[in-house]
Parts: sequence; C-alpha cells; structure tokens
Amino acid sequence: MGIRILIPKPRRRTEGLRTRRFLWLAAATALWGVAYSIFGASGLMGVYRTEAQVQDLRAEVEQARSVNAALQERVDALATDPQEIEREARNRLGLVKEGDRVYLLPDSPSDEAPVDAAASDPEADPGPSRRP
Repeated sequence: MGIRILIPKPRRRTEGLRTRRFLWLAAATALWGVAYSIFGASGLMGVYRTEAQVQDLRAEVEQARSVNAALQERVDALATDPQEIEREARNRLGLVKEGDRVYLLPDSPSDEAPVDAAASDPEADPGPSRRP
C-alpha cells in the first residue's frame, strides 16, 4: 500500500460570485419596488395627488352649489314676486310703466370718435356753401 496524498483542486470562486450577484440583483429589485410604490402612478405620491384633486373638486362643487342656490332664490323670486318681475322687465328689457317719463341721453363724448375742431366750429370756416 502506498501513501496517498490528496491534493484538493483549487476551487473556482464562482459560488461566492453567484451569491453576491444574486444579492445585488435582489437588493436592486427591492429598491426599484420601493421607489415604484412611492413614485409610481398608483403609488404614495399618486395617492397624494389624487387626494389634492379630490379636495379641489369638492371646493369647486361647494362653490357651484352656492351659486346654484343663489340662482334658485332668484328664480323663486321671479316666479312669485310681482315687484321683482317688474324690476327685471325695467332693467333688462327696458320696459316702462304707463305714466313714466323716459329721458334718453346721448352717449358720453368719450365713447364717440374724435371730432375735428374745424368741423365742429361753424364760425371758423364759413366755406363755399354758407352765405352771409
């Protein structure tokens, strides 16, 4: 019998490298999952954005309800109150009651186009059509 010497084969370091690669891949996947759950469309930031939109829409609905209530009061007043109907007819339609005096005033000078001074003053230039 002879002496047998066992010399182990040098191990390749692939097992440790594979484990490290798997751990890095798992960590990167977990980090991506966390980032997506926070910043994704349906993530935490998306929920905050949606809640802000809901609050804005609720305020808009409340404002529309108050405007609607005011308009409903106006409709009820026009349907039941003869004085309110008369006021609306006078203001919006320009109607007058029998016996009322109506004064029509010309438009203010600021609304008119600028007028030439010579054309507005008849004494400035008698012109050929005027006879003294």
